[in-house]
Amino acid sequence: NVDVSNFNTLKVTSMIDMFCNCQAIKTLDLSSFVTSNVTSMSGMFYQNYNLIDLDISNFNTINVTDMQQLFQGCSSLTTLDLSNFDTSSVTNMVGMFRKCTSLKKINLSSFITNKVTNTYYMFLNCTSVTEIDIRKADFSNVTNYNLMFSEIPKTTKIYVKDNNVKTWISEKFTNLTGITIV
Repeated sequence: NVDVSNFNTLKVTSMIDMFCNCQAIKTLDLSSFVTSNVTSMSGMFYQNYNLIDLDISNFNTINVTDMQQLFQGCSSLTTLDLSNFDTSSVTNMVGMFRKCTSLKKINLSSFITNKVTNTYYMFLNCTSVTEIDIRKADFSNVTNYNLMFSEIPKTTKIYVKDNNVKTWISEKFTNLTGITIV
């Protein structure tokens, strides 16, 4: 375990690779982190294979533009609370959940994605996922979506806001059968 409760992160603007490859960490409580000035969280928890408990419930992500590979390789995480995340400024979600092989439900119901242009392999290898809730997602500006939903169970329930998003996903990932409008 790592105790970061006394870290003063008020003026931090980049958390790129901050805990990258910290494979011995099992529990990480970042509830005291002030992230209101952070613009990049790229690779922040990259390849933390043994991380089972991550508290980022107080993160303020209003200014974050890059979430590339944020949780990639966090293969022991079974739950992840992102309900407080504001993604309205994010443009890059490349590999954000890639190889999160123990996550059953990925609740991104609060995610606003109208500025996102890159979702390349965002959910690739999420082999245990049964639900992905992206009910506010808008992929109209995405130009690179290759492998976004590859190697997930074809029956995974993917909750979307309307027929436009359902059609967008269905046309690009023809093997998925659980796309549902909510």
